[in-house]
Amino acid sequence: MKKQVLYFAVVIGMLSGCTVTSVDKPENNKSVVTVQGYAKGETPEKPPNYWPTMEWKTSLPEQQGMNSKKLADLFEKLDEINSPLDGLIIIRNGYIVAEKYGYGYGPERSHEINSVTKSFMSAVTGVAINEGYIKSIDDPIFDYFPDRKAENMDDHKKNLTVKDFLTMNSGLDWGELDKDRKHQFWSDFESTDDTVQFVLNKPTDPNLIGKFDYNTGLPHILSAIVQQTTGKKTADYAKEKIFDKIGITTAYWPEVQGVNQGGYRMEMTPRDMARFGYLYMNNGKWDGQQVVPEDWVKTSMSELIQTGMTGGEHYGYYFWLTTTKDGYKEISAMGDRGQYIVMVPELNLLVVQTSKAYLTDINIFEEYIYPAAESTEPIPVDAESNTRLSENKKK
Repeated sequence: MKKQVLYFAVVIGMLSGCTVTSVDKPENNKSVVTVQGYAKGETPEKPPNYWPTMEWKTSLPEQQGMNSKKLADLFEKLDEINSPLDGLIIIRNGYIVAEKYGYGYGPERSHEINSVTKSFMSAVTGVAINEGYIKSIDDPIFDYFPDRKAENMDDHKKNLTVKDFLTMNSGLDWGELDKDRKHQFWSDFESTDDTVQFVLNKPTDPNLIGKFDYNTGLPHILSAIVQQTTGKKTADYAKEKIFDKIGITTAYWPEVQGVNQGGYRMEMTPRDMARFGYLYMNNGKWDGQQVVPEDWVKTSMSELIQTGMTGGEHYGYYFWLTTTKDGYKEISAMGDRGQYIVMVPELNLLVVQTSKAYLTDINIFEEYIYPAAESTEPIPVDAESNTRLSENKKK
């Protein structure tokens, strides 16, 4: 692998206007490194709360109780192993404390977020239900397609509900994660001339009834339902009801056969991904306005069904849930090849990652990021580690 060219932006660089300088201490005439005027061992003030609707603000890690040495160690390790990460943002208490990009990406360049799209589809579905376009999560799916005749209909399939589709509990024979079938499956799915009908035609697999089975077709059906009931493209409805209200401006939501792809292929910048995560960290409320219903957000991030998958043992409404080794509840929107919005409410910590491949050499969350969250209050500044972070951005 070629040595990656990294653009690295951290709070002590150009993004926040912070400076790292050396000054002389009068008592011994020795040079002392300072960061934003704070020397080693000094405790900074905590910045005030704000909403990142227009732009994200940055902060010294220590101002948010984060250990800058652990963050500097992490970013240097990522350089050392030539990691495939395209973007990484670490946010605490609503402030960016560190940000890193690679392979030509930066804060203004969008990235395909793959199945993170599903979590956005969950939010849009919740808003559509709240506004009465979709009557209930208990509505049978096929009630919304009276003009379509689906193949392989049986009693189980006929009674599938919106909730069954939200929790990946449809019992339909899909095969997306079956290593022996997945290549043919994707070929068939992406070459069909009617993706909605393709999903609706799938037969019941008796062995899957009552079990979690990952299925990208299910949120695509919900996108079709949102479009039919609201009279608007899902992307337009999402823009009006969610994106415009929280400052997401870079979302590109592709469509196929006239329907926005509910399960994958959305694109946006990592900072806009972070806005969505921050919305959910605040129970769907943004700057005093309830954008996504609070009950919907809490239910979406609840343990509704077991998945049998390590690192995401439970599933809500298109969100994965697990418990960290230190006992924190971790809630994630996940996409193929390492696209993540990771929320740890107990730490008020939000991490966004974009990548061209899964990072397998280290666990950046458990080994570096979570341990860096040492306190809920500001901690003494480590000027040398902040200097390392500042210098890393030049690599």
